[in-house]
Amino acid sequence: MASVSVVENPPVNPLSPLLSKKFNITDIKEDPLKWNKDWEAVIASSSAAEILKEICHTLDDSFFTSDDLVAYHSALRKFQENIAQNLRLVSQHKLGVVWLLLNASEQRRHIIEGLKKACEASPPILGDDCRALCPEIAISNLLSQRGKGFLDFLPRALEVFESSKTPAFLPNTWWEQASDLPNPWWNEAWNELPPTKQKSKSTRIVFEVATIARNRFIGSFALSSVISIVHDVVNRSEGMKDVMDIVENSDEYFTLSLANFKTKLRDKPLIRCENCTKIQEEIEQAVRFMVCSTCKSKLDFEVHYCSRTCQKKDWPVHKRACGKNKVSKGLSGTKGDELLACADPFMDTMPVKTAFRIMRASAMMHDIGAEVVAEYILKLASGYPGLSRDIILKQLCAEYGDDTPQELAKLERDKPGGMGSDTLIESIAKDFSRFGYQSLRMLSDIPSNGTD
Repeated sequence: MASVSVVENPPVNPLSPLLSKKFNITDIKEDPLKWNKDWEAVIASSSAAEILKEICHTLDDSFFTSDDLVAYHSALRKFQENIAQNLRLVSQHKLGVVWLLLNASEQRRHIIEGLKKACEASPPILGDDCRALCPEIAISNLLSQRGKGFLDFLPRALEVFESSKTPAFLPNTWWEQASDLPNPWWNEAWNELPPTKQKSKSTRIVFEVATIARNRFIGSFALSSVISIVHDVVNRSEGMKDVMDIVENSDEYFTLSLANFKTKLRDKPLIRCENCTKIQEEIEQAVRFMVCSTCKSKLDFEVHYCSRTCQKKDWPVHKRACGKNKVSKGLSGTKGDELLACADPFMDTMPVKTAFRIMRASAMMHDIGAEVVAEYILKLASGYPGLSRDIILKQLCAEYGDDTPQELAKLERDKPGGMGSDTLIESIAKDFSRFGYQSLRMLSDIPSNGTD
């Protein structure tokens, strides 16, 4: 992998940690997770204008010259071109599937590593404080949809880094609302200050310089995070072993399907009323779900109800297990749903519903289509009395489009080697037989030893 050359900014007196002291931010070297949590809390509770005002108490537009701004823009452009080149290089490894198959703790570790490296490479004018200007790289955002947030973020950043604009800035409405902010010193005894102490009445240049620092920080974070993932792949690090076993020993369609399916799983199980089965969004008025107090106190088990009326209606059923056994109706999407249930750590099987959902996801992925289903149906049904390949294809064309036979022929021609006479769906099923437990473990983030 090509190394990232460092493009230096023009020399500026270091002012960091200007904001870290103000907001009492934990040192990243002591506790990176706490450092990030502190910054996320500051950003969530502050406006960009408030952040910029804090900077302007020390900096103002007179601190910079027009030549400084030109030099900063030029340095950022060279830096972004370098970052884009390296991101394109590592993207050839198709790391998206690998990333999605990692469990949440491993994904978080790579993001934190990216943040640490970005701090080390931060422009001296703000240093670690650049983190305060970047709400889009919050861990919660990047890990949304089981990591899809990070994959969505990378192409947006890369598009900016590769653009021909000078300067090229990643858009963010939260930050941009501070772009035309009067300097907070305006109302602070302006006429009583000697000329040498008077502050500029504008923050336009300070905002521009901070925006440049913000974009350098984001670029460093993006590349450093990806390099961290590549390092683990190349060295088959402990947290990467199960993922690489799946990727290297499974059909490509299987790994794509598994990764795609994982992004559609909810981060948390649904809460449904045990009686009417509704979730909160399906109830017209906002309600706070109740839990059965007996099951909660005796079994540490939650059975939910949207109202006392529903609780009373369900009582004839629930009273048989109330306070005695952890029994629920296993409603769709809840903790008791069989689809969400984990496989036995000592067995090589997974719930049938889960296997079927993933195989169905494979069959209906936008880049595969109905030809996968067609191949399977033709193998199973073409020998039945009254059915033939032509009849089946005619019906499939009516349902899925006239190009189905052409797509099917392409699938049969380009089918990965080693499948023999198996259809694609049968091949995926065999992959489940070999790698079902590892796959499910990654879906549900079960530790390798099968413990909680």
